[in-house]
Amino acid sequence: MLCFEAFITNAKKSIKKLNIKQGKYNNKEFTMQILKTKNPFWTMWAKIIKKDIYLKAFNMLNLKKEIKINMAEDALLYYPLTILSNEIFYLTQPLYTQHVNSNSITNNINSLEAN
Repeated sequence: MLCFEAFITNAKKSIKKLNIKQGKYNNKEFTMQILKTKNPFWTMWAKIIKKDIYLKAFNMLNLKKEIKINMAEDALLYYPLTILSNEIFYLTQPLYTQHVNSNSITNNINSLEAN
């Protein structure tokens, strides 16, 4: 698995930092590093994962077919992915930019209350 920093923008540009040294980790070392951070981020968009590892991690959840996950699937898959990844590479270089729209319905409590 390859993990990397990301720019997260709204009105001003900022970088999501995990304060992890760039390098190669085994899954136990990486998990310990993540647990030490103040803001671990479980998102899939800051990771590159082999398809077969992703599918194995999803199958580890042992979900019934009638169960639909529409929220927090990133956090749910995070630890199975880490367990299955023997080598995890962490890059401190931001390779992705996510723009957070402060006026979107998911970020505006007034819009949610109006609906």
